[in-house]
Amino acid sequence: RAITHALDGSFHLWNTEMGSVFEGKLVHLCREHRGTVMDASFSADSSKLLTTSLDTSCPVLLWDPEDCRRLQSFGPGIQMRQAMLTPGGDQVVTVDVEHCVRAWETTTGILLRELAHDAQALSASISLDGMAVLTSSADNILRLWKLDSGDLMHVLSGHTDEVTSMTFHPDGEQVISSSRDGTLRSWSMSGGECVRTLEIGEAITLVALSP
Repeated sequence: RAITHALDGSFHLWNTEMGSVFEGKLVHLCREHRGTVMDASFSADSSKLLTTSLDTSCPVLLWDPEDCRRLQSFGPGIQMRQAMLTPGGDQVVTVDVEHCVRAWETTTGILLRELAHDAQALSASISLDGMAVLTSSADNILRLWKLDSGDLMHVLSGHTDEVTSMTFHPDGEQVISSSRDGTLRSWSMSGGECVRTLEIGEAITLVALSP
């Protein structure tokens, strides 16, 4: 399946069994969001769909992609910038426009924990095993947390400008970050120290790793 979303708060689900979204058939048109849908993602097993909208009445919604049935909502009254499912699908992690990253129980929508930041939270990334979450904030700092307890494991400080992207290395031992300061940094998950810095010389907007 594939999803496309629009400025009017709607999104379209397409059947891509033919192998290409250009040959796909429209399966569902959903219009429950009242604001622009900014992001959407499928769970690892494709059994759930998560959408994030500028609509603060129901900013994050969970769907069954088979029939476009709404399963749960998260964070009413909170303006969200990002939301994602854990690899196991049992939790939803959200980043709001203020200072907080939150974890919610997928089935009930209950708030499990809050990861407070000293500055505005910008983004989050979940480890491949679903055990840790990495967050960035407007103070140019990354933080590594235990997702099950909310305990702060490490503060990763070294970038001198906004962290633009971050990802967990497939080896499970490092995290990689990029920044507008023109550097890529590799950090140890066990010790929290920066183990390598690559100077690019100009602002970097994205880093991605192959599996």
